[in-house]
Amino acid sequence: MEPFLEFLIDKQGPVLRGPDASPAKIEAWRGKMPELILTWWQEVGFAGFAEGLIWLTDPDEWTDIAADFIPICQVLSPALEPVAHNGPYYPWLRTAFGEMFCWSPVHGAAIRIDPITRLISGRDYARDVADGQPDNGLDAIIVSDRSRFDTIDEHEKPLFRRLLKRLGPVASDTMYALTPAAAGGPVIESNFSIEPAEAQLAVLASL
Repeated sequence: MEPFLEFLIDKQGPVLRGPDASPAKIEAWRGKMPELILTWWQEVGFAGFAEGLIWLTDPDEWTDIAADFIPICQVLSPALEPVAHNGPYYPWLRTAFGEMFCWSPVHGAAIRIDPITRLISGRDYARDVADGQPDNGLDAIIVSDRSRFDTIDEHEKPLFRRLLKRLGPVASDTMYALTPAAAGGPVIESNFSIEPAEAQLAVLASL
């Protein structure tokens, strides 16, 4: 097994099964996704980890969702501004709250899109790409502590454990969603439910 993936499983617990990644899909994304991510697809498909807190994503299903959010989000880093709004950006990982981690083979930039706060963070890795470092810290993202992927409530307390206990885990196509959908409003535990991810994010992007 790929070493970073093995470390993730050892650290975060068993893999949650998701859709398989076919050989044809892996080949279709070769050259657009870092080889490390394609290796993970080959080994576990679009699986979940950390009790469903994070999921590897099929960019064929998530790229349009990310594209809807990028124009309406604020970019936190001025250095990232020139490339953040000029895609394409391909989601390769998402959280149980719909945050998307995306990669751009054009710019060598990795961004994180938060659909609740409408913020984009990340880093431009163009120089690293030029220096022949194709994976650019993506392995470090996936083995991060859980706190990196959690969402906090209006009192700055992490939500995932409480929602997992109350609602159960999300699946590869669902997420913990504020209902009714809200962007920029108060994030209160009691307002979350499990909803279809694609439909919920489409509503958030339209607000």
